[in-house]
Amino acid sequence: MAILSTSVAIWTNKDIFSSFQLGAINIFPAAQFLAIYVSTLRQVHVKAVGIYFLTSFSISIGFYRLFLNPLKAFPGDILPALTKWQSFWIAKDGRTHHFLWEQHKRHGDYVRVGPNELSVSDVNALPYIHGAKSKFSKGPWYWKALNEPSPGLFSMQDYNQHKLRRKVWDTAFNPQALKAYEPRIMNAIGTLCKRLDEFSRTGEVIDFSVWTEYMAFDIMGDLGFVSPKFGRPFWKISDKSFQREILSTWSTPARATSMSTSST
Repeated sequence: MAILSTSVAIWTNKDIFSSFQLGAINIFPAAQFLAIYVSTLRQVHVKAVGIYFLTSFSISIGFYRLFLNPLKAFPGDILPALTKWQSFWIAKDGRTHHFLWEQHKRHGDYVRVGPNELSVSDVNALPYIHGAKSKFSKGPWYWKALNEPSPGLFSMQDYNQHKLRRKVWDTAFNPQALKAYEPRIMNAIGTLCKRLDEFSRTGEVIDFSVWTEYMAFDIMGDLGFVSPKFGRPFWKISDKSFQREILSTWSTPARATSMSTSST
């Protein structure tokens, strides 16, 4: 009886032990401290394991990219070999072409510009990379940057599918055909140069990239749509009404995407 009364006195006597209310359960401060300590220790342990894992993972990736990757033999800066974040930051400001130019001036014709990317400026390598018998597959840029609903001939990455689709175009793009196109292409370039001369005399400020796209439309119209029925290219750089139609088409993304897809 004495033991029971003593236990009750200790539990209820606030002068001896203060209690902590947690929901409907009273626990001693020592038990509360122990619970907080265990919870904190568990959180610290989880964070430590996470930091250790991420650090080890990053170091292993960096070690592989610098010392084990098949591209390790090619020259280039260390940072592009480690990560693509530098390329992303440079591309964000539209300076990729400046970056690649500086890299080639510093390191030569073959430069490693990413963990798994090379930039090649050797003209002798062109047939091996872009030739009809090339086994190189196209990179992810072709379908990411063009944002096409389905891949066309230009953006198709699968080698076998591209080979089947390309057969339709082989006759139109063999060396003999390309040589025959040259005078017509030079004519479009000459027309553009005349327009640029006009702008230089008047002092008008233009967007040159837009006018090169006008020229591309002119060449496509000449090579693809000239027939005895029309007798001449119906898309001309000098045709201002057609320029306005191009701009109105570009201003509607859905129409521009549809036109790009149908053209391929």
